[in-house]
Amino acid sequence: MRCLEQGTQKLEENDLQGAKELYRRSVEIKRNASSLFNLGVTHYHLKEFDEAIAAWKESIELQPDSPDVHTNLASAYIISPVSRPDLALHHLHVAASLAPEDPEIAFNLAAVLEATGQLEEALTYYKRAEENGVERAAMHIRNVSAKNSRQDIQSGPRSRPARITRPTEETGIMIPNFPLSDCSPRNTWRVADRRLHHAYCPTARLHRKG
Repeated sequence: MRCLEQGTQKLEENDLQGAKELYRRSVEIKRNASSLFNLGVTHYHLKEFDEAIAAWKESIELQPDSPDVHTNLASAYIISPVSRPDLALHHLHVAASLAPEDPEIAFNLAAVLEATGQLEEALTYYKRAEENGVERAAMHIRNVSAKNSRQDIQSGPRSRPARITRPTEETGIMIPNFPLSDCSPRNTWRVADRRLHHAYCPTARLHRKG
């Protein structure tokens, strides 16, 4: 427990290497979900995305019902050099089912759905985010509604579902250019000065206690 708390203090002081070493020591002492979770957070902030994903995958095995670890995995899959929105969607769907009233999860799920062309479902989650306090979601609701209207006009009476671009492990996909979300997630360790090519609100949530 002491290493975990000391690691969190180092992280708050922006000493990422010091935090990583303490969290790693915590994992060696007791390999539990919280220690692995926070070790993943330090890897994430150091842009060691493969290591972050590995730590969070192991954390999920120990605590599969944590919406935070699924949210963090989604962030890592999106922000990685080879983006995997398909895997991000999987983990955001799980997170949304575990925490249906969390506005950050709803907004981020909507953003990735919109980026992959799944507009009807994106609209549903943007509305959920707005209902739970993300004011900026209203702008995206208007944008997605307009896109849906254009698709209806273009497709005629037989509307077709939007095409979903599936990324490969080698190439990933490019995400459309949206402004960074200004949602205010609860109990998160935000990524500083990092803008993505979509509305996604990149965060790595932190466990402060074991």
